[in-house]
Amino acid sequence: MTLQNKAFTLLELIIVIVILGIIFSISTPRFRATYTTIQLRNTAQGVINLSRLIRQQAILKRAVYKIEFKQMPADSNDKSYFSVFHKDGSSGEFIADTDRLAKVETPKGIKIEMSKPAQFYSDGTMDMGGTEIYLKSDVKKITLKPSNTNGFFLLSEDPL
Repeated sequence: MTLQNKAFTLLELIIVIVILGIIFSISTPRFRATYTTIQLRNTAQGVINLSRLIRQQAILKRAVYKIEFKQMPADSNDKSYFSVFHKDGSSGEFIADTDRLAKVETPKGIKIEMSKPAQFYSDGTMDMGGTEIYLKSDVKKITLKPSNTNGFFLLSEDPL
């Protein structure tokens, strides 16, 4: 009775490692793009949720609220975010909301563009002056378009 060797040869192991390396190098960019897309969608959902909350606050407190995007300098460690303001009844000027109702932080690599602040009124309407909110990454762009004046957004995704 002969005893057979049941081990892999060095050549077989090298071939398997090369094949796994090729598969990994092909799939890694796809996983990165998927992760970035998920971050982009979550940020867009955060902006939508913030706008709904601000709309509700404007109706509840019978005041005018606005949100505007604050881009932090590139050398800053702070993340960019939306600031919330409400109109002071006595002076009629917008002041920073100290309640800190909500904040949408942007993950690294995601840029938000908003040309004008959005204003929310006590009757539930909003005014964005025809502007849209763009969320961009290196793989995808999401556009938030105001739906009429009812305080809601239409979301559209476009690959870059």
